[in-house]
Amino acid sequence: MPNSESFDLEFRPRYWWGHYGLETHYRSRIKGELRRQSAPGDFKNGFGSAELLEPSLSEKVRHQLGAIHPWLMGGEYLPDFLPTEIEIARVVLKSVTMDVISVRARRTKTRIRYRIVDEYPEYEADYPLEPATSRLPLTMAKVVKLIETGDLLNARQFNLQDDARSPEDYYNFCTVSSDVYPELAKWFDEGNEEWLAVQYDLILQDFGEEDFGDLVTRIQRARPLAIARRVLSDARRAAPRSG
Repeated sequence: MPNSESFDLEFRPRYWWGHYGLETHYRSRIKGELRRQSAPGDFKNGFGSAELLEPSLSEKVRHQLGAIHPWLMGGEYLPDFLPTEIEIARVVLKSVTMDVISVRARRTKTRIRYRIVDEYPEYEADYPLEPATSRLPLTMAKVVKLIETGDLLNARQFNLQDDARSPEDYYNFCTVSSDVYPELAKWFDEGNEEWLAVQYDLILQDFGEEDFGDLVTRIQRARPLAIARRVLSDARRAAPRSG
């Protein structure tokens, strides 16, 4: 777990509706991940068509973008927003089509209601919600809990178990972003780095002298470099010495 003292986990937005600039408003409602990432520059510079700043694209345009690169489909097949609904966070997977899981909040007369949706409604995934409702916007700590309770990051471990590639290929397979919680992405980025360190610690517990050279090569390829250097140093200290 990241160092909680480095984060303002009690940060709570005053209000989610109508208290942000136009740029944030448009960006937070764009479903496509790569369109969303380019929106600030497009908005400021007047680049691109108005359609590309819309929350959803037509089926024709979605097919055209997907033909250019499958990652351009990422997020484009999320369900439409319900009335008064906004996205407060999203999980992006580095899958073939850059799948996106969206954490949403909807204002009702007395409560704020939450739901988690993905791009595969036909599978009817039932994500646990804790909390499912609240009176006020959530603190950052509760958004972290909502994401972790919903088990939205399990795709990384699933892919690692079913693939011959190394942990460094998957440590940032799942990333989190938010337009209303400025520290949320960093929290989960640090969690990804800790996950990678744990995977290397497990490798170190199970290597022999003949494997050491290969292990060094793998760790030297790792990112982020700070973790690679630390684990490599541990590996060298643990390596069998001749004589």
